[in-house]
Amino acid sequence: MSDPGGPAEGLADPPDLVDGATRLRGVRPGDAEALFPFVHRAPEITRWLCWDGPADLEELERRYASWRRGEPGEPVLVLAIEEVPGGAVLGELTLRFDGHPGVGDLGYWLGAEHHGKGHGGRAIGLALRLAFESCAARSVTASVKEGNDASLAVLERAGFVRDRAPGAVSIVDGDGPDGVAVHEGAGPPIAWIASLTRRSWTRAQHGEASAP
Repeated sequence: MSDPGGPAEGLADPPDLVDGATRLRGVRPGDAEALFPFVHRAPEITRWLCWDGPADLEELERRYASWRRGEPGEPVLVLAIEEVPGGAVLGELTLRFDGHPGVGDLGYWLGAEHHGKGHGGRAIGLALRLAFESCAARSVTASVKEGNDASLAVLERAGFVRDRAPGAVSIVDGDGPDGVAVHEGAGPPIAWIASLTRRSWTRAQHGEASAP
C-alpha cells in the first residue's frame, strides 16, 4: 500500500488486504467463473444493485479484465472478496472516484450463501483503509435501496451515517414484496445515502468519540 494520504494515482499495484477470514484484492478475469453463478439471473442479489448482472460469462470476464480503470486521480477499483484460508471468491466490491475525485462511491455484493458470516463488514472495513490511507479520500458514500436493511446495518456498524436520498419517497404498504416499492426492471429505488468522512474514520481508529 502507498503511504497514508498518498494520491490515488500512487496506488500502482492491486491491494492485498486481510482481516481475519476475509481478503480484499484486485479482481482477476479468472474470478468470473466462480462469481458468475452468484449474480447471473439472481434477483435476490441484483434487486439491490444498480446493475442487472451479467448476461453471460464473457461479459463478467470483460468486467474483470482489469482491477483498475478510469482517469488518473479518479480511478474505478474493482476488487474481489475472498475467503481466508482456502481462497474461495465470495463476491465483488467496487470503489469508484470517477467524476467525484476525493469522494469514494462504495458498492459491494456477496453470493447469497455467504451472507451472514461477517465477510461484508470486514470487506467494507478493508475498503475504508484503502480509500482513506491509499486513495486520499475525504469521504466515502454508499447508496442503499429501500428494504435493504441488512446492508444498511453493516454500513452503520462500520461508522457510516445514513441520510434519506434526495427525492426518496415514503413506501406505501402493498407497493411490492414486503411493502417495498418496486421499479420495473430495476428493483426497489435508492432510499438512503450512507456516508463516512475521513475525520470520523480516523477518530474511530484511535478510539475517539465522533464529533457532535
